[in-house]
Amino acid sequence: MKVRVHDESEKHQSHTLGTNANIRTHDEAKQQQKITHLVYAQNEQVRIYDEATKTLQSTLSGGYGRSKAGHSNRVFSLKYSSTDENIILSGGWDNTIQIWDVRQDVPVRSVFGPHITGDAVDLHGNEILGGSWRPDKQLQVRMQCRL
Repeated sequence: MKVRVHDESEKHQSHTLGTNANIRTHDEAKQQQKITHLVYAQNEQVRIYDEATKTLQSTLSGGYGRSKAGHSNRVFSLKYSSTDENIILSGGWDNTIQIWDVRQDVPVRSVFGPHITGDAVDLHGNEILGGSWRPDKQLQVRMQCRL
């Protein structure tokens, strides 16, 4: 499935991003109500597209069987920090929330615990909220951290 990006002001499709891989979630970074970057999850990879140039800027990956940290299974939730567009949170089937700084090629922090199967990661101030697929205590404030 390709990502079709629509221009809200003109009410039409402006361009297409991505590959034919399954895309399970997305988020966008905004500055002054203008989208600057789009981020998509394709399997265990997080892909960042520059909205101005319409090109792939970076692919964040790693995890089990690889030489660096990252997700080892499908990513189902992404969240840009509202205070720093360099920080992205991702969560998925590998029971982790990864905290990425896009200026680096590896997660700057990992939180083990939530088994995320949908759009269930949020960031408010320095608190991370994770929604986990489990019978009880599905929503948890996972940590307070400085990002």
